[in-house]
Amino acid sequence: MIKSILTQTKIMLNKKGFMFGFSAMMMICLLEVVFSSYGVTALRMEGDGFPGNDPSSVITSFEAFILCVPSGLLSYLELLFPFLCALPFSFSIITDKAANTDTLLCAYCGKRRYIISKITAAFIGSFLIFFVPLMINGCLNYLIFDNSMGANLFNPNWRFNGFGVMRATDYPNAPFGELLAAAPFLYSMLHAFMFSLMSGVFGVLALACSVFCRRNKVLTFGVGFLIINIMQFLENYSMNDDIDKKYTALDPFKYVTYYYCDGRSGVNYLAFFIAMGAVIVVSSALLLFCGRKDYI
Repeated sequence: MIKSILTQTKIMLNKKGFMFGFSAMMMICLLEVVFSSYGVTALRMEGDGFPGNDPSSVITSFEAFILCVPSGLLSYLELLFPFLCALPFSFSIITDKAANTDTLLCAYCGKRRYIISKITAAFIGSFLIFFVPLMINGCLNYLIFDNSMGANLFNPNWRFNGFGVMRATDYPNAPFGELLAAAPFLYSMLHAFMFSLMSGVFGVLALACSVFCRRNKVLTFGVGFLIINIMQFLENYSMNDDIDKKYTALDPFKYVTYYYCDGRSGVNYLAFFIAMGAVIVVSSALLLFCGRKDYI
């Protein structure tokens, strides 16, 4: 089994889809560093909220991280997310079938092992496309920007891109608040890891969809996009002006991004990981079922 997984992973790493997706994600993460650096330089020159001698008004690596909600490119990343997830290995089963290599591979290792190795490689590919660039983005921010979070953690006067925002810090209720207080960099990297895990799950979902949408590859890219938009719509529809109302956030991006150090009401990580696990199980079960019925 391990040999089959390693073989499929090696094939995936050499695919043009993986290379293109990885390059696109790397470019987005590097551009975010450039934009954050330019914004800080321009604001310091204008003297708008960045006096340089007040540690509470200096942008930090924690704020400059691309998964921090005020990030300039985060909205574009969220838009491209389902498409990038599907790039690494989603069409590998269809490609093998078109080239008649699936028969040889299944004869060599068995159909069940063949499908499981495809699922694992698809997960690894989608995970790596996001995790490595996000790690590089976080490390560059750590080297370039200020890392003293002590004042900012409890300072209600947050500033970002020159706009003063008066807001109450909800640090005690923030998810993983203890980690945030002790190591903001690790807090950012934890979100990078969870974001990448979610991308791996959507990569497996895209692999399963490709088997059923083999005549229209656009649908393979669109299923993840549709699911995310439906969840966001349902959450917006269910919310009202009552801030005390308890609800479970349905938008998956709320679990893998952060808004400074706020405690985000409605975030239920247990439900989030159960949902991600359910997607993996259902997608894998569908692929194995199709394999038994010789649909693959």
